[in-house]
Order: sequence, then C-alpha cells, then structure tokens
Amino acid sequence: PREFDGGKRIKYDVRSWVSQFASMYLLLADSEKRDEFMHRVVDDGRCYQPKAFKNCLRMLEKLKSPSFNDQKLEEFTQFVVKLDIIESEFKELDFTDAPERFLDPIMNTLMTDPVRLPKSGQVMDRAVIMRHLLSEKLTPSAERL
Repeated sequence: PREFDGGKRIKYDVRSWVSQFASMYLLLADSEKRDEFMHRVVDDGRCYQPKAFKNCLRMLEKLKSPSFNDQKLEEFTQFVVKLDIIESEFKELDFTDAPERFLDPIMNTLMTDPVRLPKSGQVMDRAVIMRHLLSEKLTPSAERL
C-alpha cells in the first residue's frame, strides 16, 4: 500500500487498483457489443487517454497481481492493442469536407447521434450533451433541464 499526504492520508494498493481497473474494462467489453463498446471508449475524448491504458498494462506485467492471471493479462493486452487500432482509424478519418451541419458545434466532430435541443433548436451530438450533463445542470447551450 502507498500513502499520500494531500490533506488526508490515503492508503491504496497499486497492484489491486490496477488489476481492478483492467478487470472492469474487460468485464464491460465482454459482450456481443464489444466492438461498439471499444469504439465508444476511444471516442470519449474526455476520459480516454491511451497512455493510461498502456501504463496500466506495463504495471500489470511488472507487478504480477495474483488476481490477474496470465490469461487476463493477454486479454487486456489485446484490448489495449485494439484500442490503439481504433484510435488510429479515427485519426485517419478526414471530415474536413463534411457539411458544417453534420459537425457538433462544441467538439467540431462528426455527430453520430444528433439531438435537437428543445428550447434553442440547436443540434448537437448526444454523447457531447451527456458528457456535459455529468458535470453541469445546464445543457451546453445554457438550457436548464
């Protein structure tokens, strides 16, 4: 366990935390909608950080957690590799010639699930609205929900 001072003492077991993080993603990806889930992970620009997944993988290889066996390690390795492939595919997509009405006004990304806001009539991508509402009570165009 490690301890940090930052107003409070917090104890945590790095090996346990890293294996729980990886196990959570493997569990969520273990369904018939695995590809859709993995695309959504990569598409979540606010939370997805490729470096975090690669660091987690390196720690799992180094720490050898008893609750994270070799089979799980291989599954997580493949998961991280697939996330990298998906991210590369996203970067290769060129939407520069897409009509402006198809782009989200906040993220300037191609909308995959456009939603018209009730009061303003503005069209935005549902994922952008949902991420915004997790931290704010107003929609991005300042409509109170």
